[in-house]
Amino acid sequence: MAGLQLKSISPEMWEYIKDNQIAEICEALLTGLAVMCPQDPHKFIIDKLKYIKENGLECIQWDMFVEEHMRPKKRFMSNRGFDFLFGAEEEDKPTSEMFSKAYEYFNTQLKQKGLNALIENWIENKTHREQIIGKVVRIKKQREFKLMQTFFGGWRELTQQVVNRYSMAQQHLDHVSNVQLCAVVFTVWHHITQDSIRQREYFEIYLSIYLSIYLLGDWNKFVSHQCLSSVKGHGFKCLFSRSSKR
Repeated sequence: MAGLQLKSISPEMWEYIKDNQIAEICEALLTGLAVMCPQDPHKFIIDKLKYIKENGLECIQWDMFVEEHMRPKKRFMSNRGFDFLFGAEEEDKPTSEMFSKAYEYFNTQLKQKGLNALIENWIENKTHREQIIGKVVRIKKQREFKLMQTFFGGWRELTQQVVNRYSMAQQHLDHVSNVQLCAVVFTVWHHITQDSIRQREYFEIYLSIYLSIYLLGDWNKFVSHQCLSSVKGHGFKCLFSRSSKR
């Protein structure tokens, strides 16, 4: 704050500071205080100022208040540092061109930071959007898979029901076919059995007639009226015709 206040003073005050070498006096006093480290700094400063007053400004050196064996080899600060602090050098004051360049540099850096922040934000948003899109796609695929699984599960159950119905119908048809086939077989077997029984009866009658005629020679004794009436005319004629030929 002190430096800003000194730089805001009038040009006459700057001329006074230059003419009386205020910056050089401050440098010599600060160097002596920093190196010698006196116990009473106030008395040290007053004594040295009295010394300068008695010997004049021509004797001022930056290390004049430091003892010979303690003098540093290099200066703690340059004259330009004090000149800039007190604003003694006009060329050290920032010009309008320097302000313009500084503003342009600051504005460029600010724009670059803003652009970098915008790019980073865009990349983050893009990554976030890609992640959201990926999640939505995965959820959509999972939902479609669930729907297809449900659909195929229902289709499989329906197909199984149809197959079971076809199997039951086939079993019923097989049962009916077997029953009908058994009925036909038993009917045919019954007719064949009846025919066999009749043929057996006819054969026994024909055999008895044949034996009576050709073996015993007594037709009237073995062939009664009831026996002849029970024999069909066609079978009797056939048997009789065969026996006559023999």
